[in-house]
Amino acid sequence: MQDLKQPSAPPKACLFDLDGLLINTEPLHGRGWSEAAAHFGTHLSEAQLMQLKGRRRQDCAAQVDAWLAAPVGVEALLAVQQPIVRALLPDAAAMPSAQELVEHCHIRGIPMALVTSSSREAVAFKAAPHPWLELIQERVYGDDPQLDAGKPDPAP
Repeated sequence: MQDLKQPSAPPKACLFDLDGLLINTEPLHGRGWSEAAAHFGTHLSEAQLMQLKGRRRQDCAAQVDAWLAAPVGVEALLAVQQPIVRALLPDAAAMPSAQELVEHCHIRGIPMALVTSSSREAVAFKAAPHPWLELIQERVYGDDPQLDAGKPDPAP
């Protein structure tokens, strides 16, 4: 057992998720899915919205479409959902202490990687108001062609 009075060794590396860990986008994505489903006459419960967290956009769209009283297809659903979310995301705040943690790792030379279900394009859009995210240079995106499945699959 490690003596708690002794300082521990720094981590060898840090892997970060984006949505809900570094940037507070989860409520905004939930609102987008909820409003899009309502547009098609379906109310999504909090339990349903929880099932969408951390998943790729296409996977979420397929799931929400399956929940619709009258499914409309992924593309029709995204045509409604995406403008809603894109209008909300620029206001997404950094999660408490996220910027400080990333800067701390950077200053100490701790390698970092961003591992996210978001596409490359979505990360660029969400990260634009947060230049400190550029300190994380290694990235695995949800639309990486080498990924067969998104989270919760462990492949990413």
